[in-house]
Order: sequence, then C-alpha cells, then structure tokens
Amino acid sequence: MTYRTTKSLRPVAASLLALGLSLPLAASPALAGEQEQIRVTTQGEMQRWQDRATRRLDNALRQAPGRSSAVPKSGIVQIAFRMGEDGRPDGLTVHSNTADRTALRMAKYAVRRLGDLSDVPVGNAHRAQFLANIVFATDRVEHKQLMLALAQSERARLAAGEAGSDLIVLGG
Repeated sequence: MTYRTTKSLRPVAASLLALGLSLPLAASPALAGEQEQIRVTTQGEMQRWQDRATRRLDNALRQAPGRSSAVPKSGIVQIAFRMGEDGRPDGLTVHSNTADRTALRMAKYAVRRLGDLSDVPVGNAHRAQFLANIVFATDRVEHKQLMLALAQSERARLAAGEAGSDLIVLGG
C-alpha cells in the first residue's frame, strides 16, 4: 500500500507488490506450543490473493476520512491483525509507525475496511496473522527510499526468525 502525501494525496504506484512474496509455503502458527500448520496451497494462488487484498487496502485508503484536508507525514505504517470470526480484520495493533498520527489513522481506517478475508488460501485461516504495510511518501524518490527501508527491515525480521516471520503480508 503506497500513498503519496501531496495536496491531492494520490497513490504513488498503481500496482503494489507485497513483501511477502518470499513467504514459505508452510508456516507455523505464531502462538507457541501449537502443533497445527498453516499451509498455503500454492505460492501463485497466495500471490493473487495478496494482490487482491492489497488493491482493496489501496481503495479503502483512498476513501479515508480527511484525506483531502490532512496531509500525513512521510513514513511507513505497519498494522498487525488477525481475522475475526466474521472474516474481517480484528485485533488491530500497531507493529510500527514512522509516519504520524494522521497516517496511522488513515492506515487503520483502510485495514478495518478490507472486508472479508476468509478466502485467504491457507488452512486454519482464523489462526493466521496478517501484516499491512502502508507507505506514505511525498514523491517517487522518497517512496523508493522508504520501500528499500521496508524491504531491509523485512529481511532482517525474517533472518532473525522473529515469531512474526510467518505473517501474511499485504501492501508495501
């Protein structure tokens, strides 16, 4: 999810790629002690699902209240969440925010409006964890710098083997 923070607040890129392209096909649940596996049927199917979810995130961000009057500070907002019983995002927590409160408010709004995620191609989807990466930038150069920083932090997180290394990643 990329958002340009110019006066018109238009997206920097029409098509966004999730950083989760390198997610393993079988990922273990984040909760310690659980034996069930979350399994992605195919990487291609997962990528198509991530692309659709990212487009929904982008559309919701364009509809965020106050987007025409408030200009968010450049930065990266990462929101972690799970899928609720109704299939919608639930339990939103701020994983990271290098932008400001305006960007955070817009990002949370967009995540809440993702709609039904129950079609995610993993087994036991209600135990899956999701991470929405939303980049706010004033121009393409800054967008590229922030995307590189996001990719670097994602590689470091995966290399460190953090508990969240099996997240389903949206946006970026």
